[in-house]
Amino acid sequence: MGRCRRSHGLAHSRDGRTLLLDSPGPRVGGRHPDQPAESGTYLGERPGARAGERSDRPVHGASKRHAPARRARGDRDRRFGKSLPGPGDADRKRWRREGSRERIPVDHRAGKICTRGIRYGAGPVRRAGHLPAGRGMIDSYRTIESDSQAKITRKKSRFIALCHHASSLEEVNSLLEATRRTYHDASHFCYAYRLLGDDASIEYSSDAGEPAGSAGLPILQQIQKAGLYDVLVIVVRYFGGTKLGIGGLIRAYSDAAAEALAAVKVVVKKQEIRLSVSFPPEITSAVMSLIHRHPARVEDVRYEQSAHVLVALPPSAIERFKRELTEATGARANWEEKHD
Repeated sequence: MGRCRRSHGLAHSRDGRTLLLDSPGPRVGGRHPDQPAESGTYLGERPGARAGERSDRPVHGASKRHAPARRARGDRDRRFGKSLPGPGDADRKRWRREGSRERIPVDHRAGKICTRGIRYGAGPVRRAGHLPAGRGMIDSYRTIESDSQAKITRKKSRFIALCHHASSLEEVNSLLEATRRTYHDASHFCYAYRLLGDDASIEYSSDAGEPAGSAGLPILQQIQKAGLYDVLVIVVRYFGGTKLGIGGLIRAYSDAAAEALAAVKVVVKKQEIRLSVSFPPEITSAVMSLIHRHPARVEDVRYEQSAHVLVALPPSAIERFKRELTEATGARANWEEKHD
């Protein structure tokens, strides 16, 4: 091998190869006392291999500058069983500022419902935060009785706000398609709706090409501020040649929606569940006494082999009425919910 210079358990030969000494103990006369002068393993060779025969396995004890090159990004990580993300991965996950993973947007025209937190322009969203329950579990809610329209102008841009009553996604989609055909030459077609679903409220807004949060969100906030449900508000914009900026767009869409909502007639709709109760005639007094203690409305009374009473109660009182009816009659009364 010729003369070698040694440092930290490594011997560097003149031909450029590096010898890893078998034992990095104290040296006497330039080598370990129990070791021949050339005993060791060259980096990149298997221990005990013939000279010049190399191995791909890293040699234990080699420094980082002699270690094999790292795997390229995107290669399989055998240690953790997953791929290392590379800067050019097409399927790399996107993350929100809050840290929650974004999901694929849902097409509202397909009538699909998603259960994630609201992301405007992504699809209808079930939200249980505004109401404790949906249509079948609240006693009353505010909605509109008729449609309305309002027009405003901001720096030569015209905004036409249309307010419609809609109680289902099918009605919403039908109204959207009809309005698109009417205003087919509009620059932007932004909207928001708030529906009272069966188990929770459904909210959705669309910016339709405007900067995120500058159109659909202000419209939805006006609906929420009015405390209305089963409402669709569409704001059509004709660009006037001058940009309004984010703040100007928010004010314009908010003002247009507010004027349209101010022009509608608001009504309060009460919810009732109709219950058909049958029981033996001899316990009629106990049943009728219980009915009068609840906010129930008697619609029909019939006496045959069994007595039959049709009552209507608010959704919030239905469970308590059933429980007390069972206790008062000793489980001798039967009931059935009627859905028209």
